[in-house]
Amino acid sequence: MKVHIRLGKLEEIETLIELQSQSLLANHRDGYNEAQLAFLVESQAEARRAGCKEETLFVAEKDERIVGFSSLLDAYPYIGALYVHPDYFEQRIGSDLLLAVENLAIHRKFKRLWVVSSIASVGFYKKHGYLKPKRFQLFDRRRWLRCKLLQKELVPLPLVEKVWEIFLMIAPWLFWLIMAILPFLIN
Repeated sequence: MKVHIRLGKLEEIETLIELQSQSLLANHRDGYNEAQLAFLVESQAEARRAGCKEETLFVAEKDERIVGFSSLLDAYPYIGALYVHPDYFEQRIGSDLLLAVENLAIHRKFKRLWVVSSIASVGFYKKHGYLKPKRFQLFDRRRWLRCKLLQKELVPLPLVEKVWEIFLMIAPWLFWLIMAILPFLIN
């Protein structure tokens, strides 16, 4: 039977958190130790409860059962979640949920989309065009959790915007260089 993608409902949040926990535990056993995995499950459950009113949820259903979900933050071009129940891994459900988020982001006029990905999920996002992985870590006073920050260009950026981005990346270095050379130029 085909998977149906629909908007999620706030009253489904506990069901989604349970699915999220099962997905995290099944997909991340090799990348994190037990303490890190427990932190990941706990922190993502807290984030889901706290942020569910500030994100748009998509739910994947198969045979009237929720088998996955994704979300896009309402105010920022960030993927808030993308989880598939372990029984439904490798069935393109994650790809369908990602496409739903990307289409909404384009509709909201976001030019780029960002995601903080666990190490285990980086390959999935790269396969879907997310690039420029940057090291990123979650921290909870006791534990660090390695992640990657990835981005995807949803619509081609005009040349002016690309040049401006490059300038913003090198501006701090240019400032430092000018400040280092300036005393020699004044004398």
